[in-house]
Amino acid sequence: MDKNKSVFIYIYGNDEESTMDQLNRLKKYCDLKSYKVKKVYKDFISDYGMGRPELNSLLTDLKDNGINKVIISTTDILNDPSTFNKYLSTYNCEYETLDNFDMFSYLGKTTNSLFTLYEGRSY
Repeated sequence: MDKNKSVFIYIYGNDEESTMDQLNRLKKYCDLKSYKVKKVYKDFISDYGMGRPELNSLLTDLKDNGINKVIISTTDILNDPSTFNKYLSTYNCEYETLDNFDMFSYLGKTTNSLFTLYEGRSY
């Protein structure tokens, strides 16, 4: 497996429905970018008091897996994106987000159409 194309996905949401929505969009994004999803990490808002256990697992797993990219839906799910970015850079890793995905480019319009067809609604 080409580790440069392997990614982790991190999801943070209110409930199972909102996390499944994020997961579906992120998996489609990964498919379009030819990324192989090695593992999905899911935290819920109710986990906040426990320090987001899945995020902590993701950060620990970065040490051992040689993954160089984490895919998230938006930086809004991170309490402190700059600290997260510093931690990732320690392991030569970066994150990609749908925030930075240009929905007005040809690829973006095509992707939005795929999302719409897949889920029956527009974003």
